Amino acid sequence: MIVTAAAGSLDLPRFGRARLAPSAPAIAGSVGTWTLIYRVGAHGIDDGGAIRVAIHTTSDWSAPQFERPEAPNYASVVAETTHGALLEPRFDADLGVRPWKRIVQVRVRDAALWPGDTITIALGGRHGGSPGTRAQTFAGPMTFRCLVDAFGTGVYELVPDSPILSMVGGPASTLHVLGPSDVATGEPFGVVVRANDAWGNVAASYRGTLSLELPAGETVEYQFDERDHGVHRFEGLAIDEVGVHAIGASDTEQALASQFHPLRCHNEVPSWRVHWGDPHGQTEETVGIGTLDEYFTHARDAAALDFVGHQGNDFQITESIWRAIREKVAAYHEPGRFVTFLGYEWSGNTPGGGDHNVHFLHDNGPLHRSSHWQVPDRTDETSDRHPISTLYEHFRGRGDVLLIPHVGGRHANLIEHFDDDLIPLVEICSAWGVFEWLADDALSRGAQIGFAGGSDDHTARPGFASPPPHHFGIRGGLTAALSSSRTREAIWEALKARRTYATTGVRIFLDVAANGHTMGSAFSTSGPVELSVHAVGTAPLWRVELLRWPEVIYSHDLPVPERPTGRHRLRVGWTGARIRARHRLTSWDGRLSVGSGRLLAAKGWGFDHPEEGVTKITPQAVRWRSETAGDWDGVVVDVEGTAATLLHFETEPATFSLAVSDLARGPFVHDAGGVGQQVRIEPDPGPEAPREVRFRVQVAPPSGRHPYFVRVTQQDGHMAWSSPIYITAE
Repeated sequence: MIVTAAAGSLDLPRFGRARLAPSAPAIAGSVGTWTLIYRVGAHGIDDGGAIRVAIHTTSDWSAPQFERPEAPNYASVVAETTHGALLEPRFDADLGVRPWKRIVQVRVRDAALWPGDTITIALGGRHGGSPGTRAQTFAGPMTFRCLVDAFGTGVYELVPDSPILSMVGGPASTLHVLGPSDVATGEPFGVVVRANDAWGNVAASYRGTLSLELPAGETVEYQFDERDHGVHRFEGLAIDEVGVHAIGASDTEQALASQFHPLRCHNEVPSWRVHWGDPHGQTEETVGIGTLDEYFTHARDAAALDFVGHQGNDFQITESIWRAIREKVAAYHEPGRFVTFLGYEWSGNTPGGGDHNVHFLHDNGPLHRSSHWQVPDRTDETSDRHPISTLYEHFRGRGDVLLIPHVGGRHANLIEHFDDDLIPLVEICSAWGVFEWLADDALSRGAQIGFAGGSDDHTARPGFASPPPHHFGIRGGLTAALSSSRTREAIWEALKARRTYATTGVRIFLDVAANGHTMGSAFSTSGPVELSVHAVGTAPLWRVELLRWPEVIYSHDLPVPERPTGRHRLRVGWTGARIRARHRLTSWDGRLSVGSGRLLAAKGWGFDHPEEGVTKITPQAVRWRSETAGDWDGVVVDVEGTAATLLHFETEPATFSLAVSDLARGPFVHDAGGVGQQVRIEPDPGPEAPREVRFRVQVAPPSGRHPYFVRVTQQDGHMAWSSPIYITAE
């Protein structure tokens, strides 16, 4: 690829300079063309030298491809030179050094480039018919970090002032109400309403007129303006009627409406309230993007969290970074309003124990890394603790430290490593996916653990993190802590007591007790046990199940509406992950076709971002794009046919056929291997299904100790898990 034209001025920096066009702020997730122009520096670039454009590991800017000009994400590369150099471009997502691993490399061949020559990379070039390239989907900086190896030595120098493109949220596509789950009658409280774009960013440009819908038919009207930046807090609200209520928000002019936010009103201040937290995320100090200030501000103001933790990867945390984290944790802590916890992610590889989040009650916790792998100063390397068993030994007996095992790139290894004193909870879900198998590993060794949810957000959006596609799996999780107050000490006590439940990021209300013992409890009995369950979803419910681990012992019946003869509305869902390790996402791209019948309608559910979803519907089939990491995706189909009508499901993980009559025996479940991969087909309870259920179940516990917990699954795919109650039958 050569363009013959002489370069100009030699008044250049040693390592050259780069610029981007256009350079104006861009809508996150938009499709377009951006051109990076690199002007060769004073050294030139030798035959065999190269430039690299490094993209942050967290960024989901679409991977460029150089072979198909008609296809999405095509990139062209040309040189402006008179010396006959050829260019060899390639993209490698693992070529660089963390956190700049995603590399566009352009190597020079057959001749040198002279100072002032240029290399032009057109990302999303459209001259061959490509629609362009999809930009980073989350708001914030998108840095094109340019480096040059002028001598072909393999040593790359940073080009000064690499281009930075500002990504901003797009137009509002959804509204969300975030607030408390427990209040007393007449007690003032506040809620946050945020407008999100299609990718889950705050829609800062939103200027709509919103109706906040309160109990008893009350509404509050509000006009968003530029001061809100897409987020507004309503204060001074109160409810006078005891019971479960729902708060919603709508903008009729823009056809926007939130899901309902469940809120339980008590006759008096309850002993314990649900306090919502995200114990887990990180920022630009390690592998994330965004500042510490942006992180804590988002958690408090845009996600309306009660508590938050910060968990950077330990092998990147220098002493100055640790000092900065400690200072910000202390600065943002406001007892009674917003609680922060100091911590880090012990990030040893899985054979040595795998990821564990270390949390401290106070602001002065010590940093004992798994290694100094990316910490240049090794003078304190003797403070490292590896494998995880040495960290257990170091912290054992301290009541101001707790550990929460995590599944990220390096998943926790609870089969070989566990400490009953330090680990009260395991992280059952995060932006990486849903990991019931991690809980299974702990429970299989007889551990008494509760459940936590966290985001492991890398984009300075804790508490409401949407997944960058093809890297993370789902929206980040949340932990509900049942504590007496919004203070460190009270929330810490709830975490240590396992008085928690976890969700996949929405504020489902869940209350589970056994003979009066709440979630996380352990007790002995010589007689029957009554388990009481109260669940209120943010969307219509699909399944509410009681488990005596590992078996489901009761599934609460949700009514399925009668359908006209010859009409079948079916819920088709798929879940699971390919493997336990980092690249676990399962691709379910495929279709469902109908034989001896007709497909009247199809609608997707559970899809996590705009690149997933239904792609085509015909009278005979529905097609979709989908990835799962233990979460649920699916379609609801309306089929016209007889009992003999055939359904043919076709994806890479699973292909099978069944007749509509097969569903008369109950849900059809097809095991698809991997880690919990399965397909489930059954009659759909429909949008008429309740959002709230209450029930009691009498059980006769078998001998020994057994964990009992409830799993809630909504029709939109969101889930919640109560921490187990451990019942020993004497």
